[in-house]
Amino acid sequence: MIRNDAELRETQRRVDEQKICDATNEAYFKSLGLSTEEVEMAMGPTMHLRAQMEHDIATYTKLKSGDLSGPREFSQLGRFLVEARIARGLSLRELAKRLGIDESAVSRDERNEYHGVSVDRACRILEALDVEVNLIGAVRTPVNLTSHALDSAWNDISVSSSSVPDIRIISVSKHSVRSAEKSSGHSVESLFSMNGAA
Repeated sequence: MIRNDAELRETQRRVDEQKICDATNEAYFKSLGLSTEEVEMAMGPTMHLRAQMEHDIATYTKLKSGDLSGPREFSQLGRFLVEARIARGLSLRELAKRLGIDESAVSRDERNEYHGVSVDRACRILEALDVEVNLIGAVRTPVNLTSHALDSAWNDISVSSSSVPDIRIISVSKHSVRSAEKSSGHSVESLFSMNGAA
């Protein structure tokens, strides 16, 4: 994931470099008499890597324009927090200042995509970003994602203890996030700490 303009420039440089390498490799493989299928197989890994970098560039560009739209798995909350910072146009330094913490702490948290972030901490970050998160679908009415409102809504939801947590961020705008679908007996705090859970 690209997190700032310096990483964007570096990724673009790597894509440009990879394009040259791919063209050279393709010509070399063809000169060996490999079939089109064999050339594609030989180049598959590098082509996949380049496609991923191009996807990251497109995603970062979209975020920089302020567009946070698109469905997300709630287990990707940490990644969403990084995306929200980018979409809001804030630097790491600016977010750290709003949170009253050191920039290096924000940088470290973003590198780890806020793995294991608590509900309270996620709420503080979202407030600092001026992004509103609402739970809808599984609750009777949408509620703003704050610790108190979330705890109240959580008690309102009937769950099956045998099912896997499944909360989704289903639509996002510059100032609001809508999340839905809860189907587990886990506490809210444990869901946030289960950042990689499926």
